[in-house]
Amino acid sequence: MLPNVSVFGSCRVHTPCSILARAGEIRMTQKNIFGFTHYAKEILQQFELVSGARQAPSRLRPYLNIPSLWKSPPPADFSQFDAMFRDTDLFVIEISSIRELVFKALFLQINRVNELVVGENKQKQEWWKNLLRRGRNSLDLYPIELATPLQAEIVQLLKGFSMIALVVSFELCINLLLMSIQLRSSTLLSRKRALILPQTCCRLGVALATSVGNKL
Repeated sequence: MLPNVSVFGSCRVHTPCSILARAGEIRMTQKNIFGFTHYAKEILQQFELVSGARQAPSRLRPYLNIPSLWKSPPPADFSQFDAMFRDTDLFVIEISSIRELVFKALFLQINRVNELVVGENKQKQEWWKNLLRRGRNSLDLYPIELATPLQAEIVQLLKGFSMIALVVSFELCINLLLMSIQLRSSTLLSRKRALILPQTCCRLGVALATSVGNKL
C-alpha cells in the first residue's frame, strides 16, 4: 500500500514528490493545499487557511498565492486540520527562506509580492532590496504615484524581516512549527510523522527523485 504524503513548501519539494507519485512510489494527498510557501510563519498560516481556522480577505488572496478557483473552507477550529489529513502518513514541510513579509496580520508570499508591486521597475527594485535585505521600508524609494490604491496600502504598511544567521534561522523555524503544531493540535504529531527540510536538503531531494524518475 502506497504511503500518503502531504507537501507544504516550494517547487523544491513538490517536484520530487510529484515525480515519485508519477512513478508509483507514493500517493500525494494535498487536500485543500494551495500554492507554494517559503517561510515558517507562512506555512503555519496555510495550515490555518486550509482548515478554516483563518479566513483570507479576497482582495489579498493574490498576495498570499491563493488561486482564483480556490474555495475557502467554512470557519472552523484548528483541530479540523487533523481531521482533514487523517489519512496522511507523512508531512513533508520545507522551509526555504529566512525572510518574512508581514502586512497587518497576514504573512505574504514573497514571489507574488515581488510580481505584483515591484516588477521590472528599477526604482521599485531598490525599495524591494532594502526591505528584504535590511528590513527597511524606505518609502521614499518607491514611486507611490504609479501604484494602485491596494498596492499603495501594501507598500506603506509592509514589514520585512530577515534572520541574521541561516543555520540559526532554520533551527528557530523548525522549533516554531513544532511548538505551534503541538500547542494547537496535541494529537497531530503523535499519529503523524513530519519531515521538515531546509533548502539545501530539498535541492538534494529534487536530484534524487529526478534520478529515480528517470530510471523507472
